[in-house]
Amino acid sequence: MVASPELKCTEDDAVLRFPAAEASGRGTIENRFQGVLTLSHGWPNDEALNGHRLWGTGLNYHAIQEVIGSDLIEELERRNAVHRLHRSGAFRDRRHIIVTFKDATFECVCMTMELSHSHKQQPTS
Repeated sequence: MVASPELKCTEDDAVLRFPAAEASGRGTIENRFQGVLTLSHGWPNDEALNGHRLWGTGLNYHAIQEVIGSDLIEELERRNAVHRLHRSGAFRDRRHIIVTFKDATFECVCMTMELSHSHKQQPTS
């Protein structure tokens, strides 16, 4: 179980950092999202995750997941269709990423996600 994510973002980019689980070797996980169209962080926590609109389609507890055939990307496409320069399929290459935690869920539509895991050095004796 992982808690205490840290989120830093600009208009187009976001960085989500959190402690790696013991089973993953501890240390820190860092997800870098570039070309962000939209993101949310907060509800639902793990006790209400089964209230998420994607529950029952593979959404899982305490995981980093990508949504294929994203309803959110389709919705963003519909919203943007009112723009006079909109072209159909403009968001086709975007990725929809969900990261679930004990106390929150992070959701992001972006161009790219880079994941890194820095392990803590074991003390030498």
